Amino acid sequence: MMTLFFNPGPINSWETVAKSDREGFARFFHNMLDEGVYLLPSSFETLFVSLVHTKADIERTIEAVRNSLK
Repeated sequence: MMTLFFNPGPINSWETVAKSDREGFARFFHNMLDEGVYLLPSSFETLFVSLVHTKADIERTIEAVRNSLK
């Protein structure tokens, strides 16, 4: 279980969450869609890794993240 915030520092309070780059997350979300990986459209949602995800699924997601962050 995890979530992503585009923030240069640690996230340890609502104040630091509120300073996160929401537009950056939106661009990342759309880039991931273009890569074929569907994330929830808000960094305020939770991401889950499941036992159903194969090693290949995880490797493909990592590659999509690399491409999306370029």
